[in-house]
Amino acid sequence: MDKSKQMEELINNLGDKLWTFCIRLTYDKLEAEDLYQDTILKALELKDKIDFDKNPAAFIYSLAVSINNNRLRKIFRRRGIAPIIHFDLDFIKDSKTDVEYEALGDERRSDIDIALNSLNKNQKAIILMFYMESMSIKDISKYLNIPEGTVKSNLSIGRKKLKKELEGKGYGE
Repeated sequence: MDKSKQMEELINNLGDKLWTFCIRLTYDKLEAEDLYQDTILKALELKDKIDFDKNPAAFIYSLAVSINNNRLRKIFRRRGIAPIIHFDLDFIKDSKTDVEYEALGDERRSDIDIALNSLNKNQKAIILMFYMESMSIKDISKYLNIPEGTVKSNLSIGRKKLKKELEGKGYGE
């Protein structure tokens, strides 16, 4: 099978999950749309560099994280201060792309989204890649180009922050 056909199949299989990943990474519908489109375009540009025998989905998710990080850096430089993050949780609630996410109640979903947003961008990306996409620590390390120890550390710190945030809202007691 040629690279173009493999790429088309990958995008078709990954589409909804990548969309959900972009929403959770940005928490803004317009930003998520831009990130999704930019990720797909960049993946198409780099299709010759994707190893379809290994984990091409991990490569695509790492592209999304990288593009999002570059966007945030650009925003920080332009504004000189942290950007304001707008929550459009009603939009996320209406999304039909993640069955597990839909199974959660509205209140719990909102609490989880807010708790995820309390993490820094690295912790959030690692938590989403590890839990939402079931990527291994080794794969996350490889595709984010950071040491495995850093992935483990950010995963641990992120878990603790999420646990603390959610316990403050009455979960896990």
